Amino acid sequence: MPAGPILCAPPPGARFYSLTCKDDDVASATREISCEIRALHVEPLTAALEAVLRSVAAHAALTDAVLETGAVRLADPSATPAPLVETLARQLSDAGLRAGFGPSWAPAPGVDASVGIRGLEDAFETFLGAHPAWRPPLR
Repeated sequence: MPAGPILCAPPPGARFYSLTCKDDDVASATREISCEIRALHVEPLTAALEAVLRSVAAHAALTDAVLETGAVRLADPSATPAPLVETLARQLSDAGLRAGFGPSWAPAPGVDASVGIRGLEDAFETFLGAHPAWRPPLR
């Protein structure tokens, strides 16, 4: 099987997670590629999925491979209730943290809101220390 990139880079607004490429059976030249694609909005998610499928299909065509594809949506996007978003946004702003909100495509069972902190772990821990009501319940 030829070496080299199989997937294109994700388009703006989307990211690849858990990308794996394994050669299951070298004798039969079987290769399995799996990837999780995440985006906050439908348009970048759709564009990323289309780009991945085109990239894999082109690679398969260039290598005379048989292509089998599948896509699974883990969960419908969930939206946090507006009063909760307003309260959280106000408190984050008062703590000096900038907030942006959108639907979440990553399942977060048993919680009303999930928060991404992008490298602001210490600042967010300080915020949670000052606002213990936002801490998730212990399980």
